[in-house]
Amino acid sequence: MKTRKFVDMSKLTLKALLSLGILAISLSSIAFAETNTSPISTNEQIPITLNIDQADEITTFYLEELSGIIPELSDWKDASTEPDITFYDLEGNITAYAFDVMKNNQYDGYIIASATKDKYPILEFSKGKLPSKISTMTKKSQLKVAKYASENKLSIEKSTPIYEGATFYYTEYNLQDSKNMVKKKVIVDLVTSKIISEDAENISAITGKVETVESDEIEEAWNDLENRMEGKSAGGKTVVITATSKAISNVPYYSANTAGCAPAAGAMVLGYWDTHGYPNIPSGNTLISELATAMGTYHGSTNPSTVDDGIETVCSNHGYTNFNAITYSGTMYMSNVVSEINANRPFVLGMYGAGTRVGGSTDYGDHGVTCMGYYYQGTTQYLKLHDGWDTSAPHYITYGNWDSAIPVWVRP
Repeated sequence: MKTRKFVDMSKLTLKALLSLGILAISLSSIAFAETNTSPISTNEQIPITLNIDQADEITTFYLEELSGIIPELSDWKDASTEPDITFYDLEGNITAYAFDVMKNNQYDGYIIASATKDKYPILEFSKGKLPSKISTMTKKSQLKVAKYASENKLSIEKSTPIYEGATFYYTEYNLQDSKNMVKKKVIVDLVTSKIISEDAENISAITGKVETVESDEIEEAWNDLENRMEGKSAGGKTVVITATSKAISNVPYYSANTAGCAPAAGAMVLGYWDTHGYPNIPSGNTLISELATAMGTYHGSTNPSTVDDGIETVCSNHGYTNFNAITYSGTMYMSNVVSEINANRPFVLGMYGAGTRVGGSTDYGDHGVTCMGYYYQGTTQYLKLHDGWDTSAPHYITYGNWDSAIPVWVRP
């Protein structure tokens, strides 16, 4: 059996101005556009793919809705969207579009829209930054590939941004020899700057990792969106499904760079409790280091089975034996998230799904984050996270945008 581990994803994160309310593309094109013109048989489902103009229309519409629902995004009401990055999968298919949110001609966040209708319309949004917008991260990855290319007497021909789902960002580099012949496709994890594939024939080993929620719920989400947009374009009152959200305040931001993502996620949870009745709990790097030791974190990697015990050990070391950290082994439903957040209990969330290292035997790209809020509107559901990458802003991701997820409830 493979041993799953949280892997240190040392990153800060995540993204033709169109005025709000302008709908330039017909809604029928959103509903029925396909990039593959061959008939769809009953035995083969081909995802409907949107072009960037259609995605921009949807993003602009969502921008206005989000600004009226989520307090921290209220200043997005007068903002606009600007196309930034087109993401692909490792087979060259478009997966998502990233749009910058622009306020007074200044960057104020990003929204990632799905390029296919087999996923929710909006996948992520935040006032933070994407990995590709952080120069220290991109330079580190570029230097790693440049060194690899030099050692193999190759040069970099081109690069392609890859999005494999929430928190999983890669760059594919085509390397060529002196005769301008492409010799290798190198895949680099943009967050860790690690080369995870050096063989084009093995690229398929890390594709198809993201598993979203039930297709009928996704279809309903698209239908809801199209109905609301139709009402807007017809000049009528926008049909807005009742939205529900809650965020726990005073959850600190800690970096996964210090000792790994799992200790950082646990430290953010305990950092909250430090200011809510448990003042003996340390803070910052001291707390992260203690958790890394208690969890048995090694080179940034942590076995999920040690996260709960590590949290309890650190709490006990500081005089608090009442903390109960529970690794939930069942399916995490949105109702579980709502229950914990409504009780003002942030928790550690292990997200899995970036696949197996080429030539390796353990899962690659698993990441631990702190969940401290939620937002849902109809069937569209998001989790609000402190991800250990961006230490200045929270991030929302679509619920279910992972292969699997294991929460660790932390209850004093």
